Amino acid sequence: MLKSHLQLSHSDREHLQALIRKDTISRKVFQRAGALLDLDAGCTLQQAAVRAGVNYNRVAARSNYKAVGLEALHDKPAFRSSAPNRR
Repeated sequence: MLKSHLQLSHSDREHLQALIRKDTISRKVFQRAGALLDLDAGCTLQQAAVRAGVNYNRVAARSNYKAVGLEALHDKPAFRSSAPNRR
């Protein structure tokens, strides 16, 4: 019996499938999208990590998708301090 680690909505699944067919997406987005699709298809976390070519912990952080949806595909903006540079 397959364990469901993640259940994508129909529209999210279609969006991810279209996204991974594009030639212009970054490697990170491609890997994350593939891992989400694998988890939705019933793969284990370890299987999804191997198929995506990433660390198990990166796939295990799928809770980001549950919290923010497809925004989890993209990195958060880096924190920029407003303090002036010291030289």
